[in-house]
Amino acid sequence: MEYTIAKLENAQSKVTFTVDTAEWVAARTKAYQKTKGQYKVSGFRPGKAPQKTIERMYGESCFYEEAIDILLEEGYKKLLDENPDLVPVTRPEVSIDVVNSEKLEFSLTIQEMPEIEIEQYKGLGIKRVAPAEITDEQVEKEVDQARERLATWVPVTDRAAEMGDKANIDYKGLKDGEAFAGGTAEKHDLELGSHSFIPGFEEGVVGMQIGEEKEIPLSFPEDYGAKELAGQAVVFVVKLNSLDTKVVPEADDDFAKDLGEYDTIADYRAAIRSRLTEQAQQTADGETENAVLNAVNDHSTVTLPKEVIEERAEQMVKDFGQRLASQGLQLDMYYKYTGTTPESLKEQYMPQAEKSVRMELIIAKVAKLENMAFDPAEYDKVVEKLFAMYGNDPDKTLEDFAADVKANPNLNGYVEEQALTETVIRFLINANVVD
Repeated sequence: MEYTIAKLENAQSKVTFTVDTAEWVAARTKAYQKTKGQYKVSGFRPGKAPQKTIERMYGESCFYEEAIDILLEEGYKKLLDENPDLVPVTRPEVSIDVVNSEKLEFSLTIQEMPEIEIEQYKGLGIKRVAPAEITDEQVEKEVDQARERLATWVPVTDRAAEMGDKANIDYKGLKDGEAFAGGTAEKHDLELGSHSFIPGFEEGVVGMQIGEEKEIPLSFPEDYGAKELAGQAVVFVVKLNSLDTKVVPEADDDFAKDLGEYDTIADYRAAIRSRLTEQAQQTADGETENAVLNAVNDHSTVTLPKEVIEERAEQMVKDFGQRLASQGLQLDMYYKYTGTTPESLKEQYMPQAEKSVRMELIIAKVAKLENMAFDPAEYDKVVEKLFAMYGNDPDKTLEDFAADVKANPNLNGYVEEQALTETVIRFLINANVVD
């Protein structure tokens, strides 16, 4: 099987294959061997009829389609094996140009990734983003959140219900004097002020005494999810069974010790400030990195095939579905509740997909222009991240995990690719950022 390669515009190549008579006949014989059991021929058991007999009965071309598929697969493999620099980014388009009993010619139109042109990628003068200053208010907010987590509930017997209490109630919702579905419960714990019920319900419980029963007239919001209740006037009959009040610990040394890691409240506040400072630095570094990559992207030119962008967007949709699944949700339910469709979600990802592909081309181009290889330190960082995510075997150390990575060609290749990306990004930051 011979072929010729013709370069086209927009990073496409047309490869024309010519199959001689002997190879074409042999392919049809392979097709016969593969599919002969599908043909029914009088006087023969299934799969026992000769090839010529089947061709006379069903037509000479009955094995063409299967034979063409066989040759397409063989020709495509041969092409890629003999031309390692030819890297298709989508499935090739197939055209059958000549087909008869003596000859087969077919062509593949192959889309390659276009070359990106970068006008400038050094000396762009990007200002480094300064980390946000951590305020005392931010620290105290973290302290208060920890106090809330350690809060306890204590029974109340000598006063009426107040906002912030936890009320144990029985209730029954009535519409036109009749109970409606989903509007009745007993011994239900409700934190007053949590806005768990429709507006006005929790406010109606405030002021009730333990053991008191009360009618609370309300109206459901116009946009309420259950259409039969939206905007409807109802009455809730509520009985207050018991009350608890939240006791929040003081922000003192005893509270800090209860957290298990600190001797004093000052130690705890210092740890919070250190963590928030580190987070602020990471955020600032990320914004600086994005500014650099966006600037290099603005100085770059490439026309990406739509098929490439669509393929990346489809992969992003799949990744999104996997993230949902890890949280116990399904894409079908997401589509239902958000009013989106697979097509509209893919369309939403298209701009992000295009930028993702462009960034990969920029990274590869800069690495080529600078003749860069990955920094071993970046390789180790990627391995450490993977170990933190997937190193669940308690008998394996980080060193064991790293050895497993190197022994796995696919995983090692992925780590090297990620390490090269990080190495190029560090280079671009150093080459463009001014303080």
